[in-house]
Amino acid sequence: MIPPHERRILEAHVRGIKLSKLALETRELNEYETSQLRELIKLRVRGVPLQYLTGTQAFYGRDFYVNTGVLIPRPETEGLVERVLSLLPPPVPGARLRGLELGTGSGCIALTLALERPDLWITATECESAALAVAEENAARLRVGNVDFLAVSESPAEWQYGELPELDFLVSNPPYLVRADAIAADVLEHEPHQALFVSEEDPIFFYRFLMDLMEHKVKARGFGAFEIAEQRGGAIMELARSRGFGVEIFKDLAGRDRYAVVRKP
Repeated sequence: MIPPHERRILEAHVRGIKLSKLALETRELNEYETSQLRELIKLRVRGVPLQYLTGTQAFYGRDFYVNTGVLIPRPETEGLVERVLSLLPPPVPGARLRGLELGTGSGCIALTLALERPDLWITATECESAALAVAEENAARLRVGNVDFLAVSESPAEWQYGELPELDFLVSNPPYLVRADAIAADVLEHEPHQALFVSEEDPIFFYRFLMDLMEHKVKARGFGAFEIAEQRGGAIMELARSRGFGVEIFKDLAGRDRYAVVRKP
């Protein structure tokens, strides 16, 4: 069986109510709801993440729609959003900052930044059409008007970004795991591998491309903020410095190297 709190989450989902209202419910589940709940419990017992069963995950105080086409947003990535917000200059009336997110997935990073800072305009890129549909759905649900989406190729190419104006910052949580890394079984079995894994031959491939964008699209004194694998912080620092950028590595709440902040001179 599954833990009692997970069963309550699934029952609230089947009833179509908030979990906080479940204790007030006195109506018995009907036959269809009982069958639906039973099937969801079976899937959860098999290891399917709860978020995929309910289609939702909380992120930075908001509910985001998720399905198996996107990674489940995580608390570590909330830390990346916090890092970007701390680096942005204060809003100036009539001025707009421009940002770009590489690999938006569910859209949780770009949409949260846009909601927290209405003076931003963010372009969110994605190579997977299924993920892009999820991000667009979240933008509609959250009524975000200061984000646009750009479909790009699976292998990133600078020419696809050529029409964009100069940027104030980049942000990304790119694929950064290799098969040899320790990965939880439920993540490995159920979350999209294209959003998790990068080639073992070049595990910092996406950071190399992000540095290219920094060189050619980000304004002087602009920055990039990237989520990283803790064991590859040194390689990313070396890469950034070889391009003439300043770089700092910051830890997540668990004390692991998790965020690289790259600054353009």
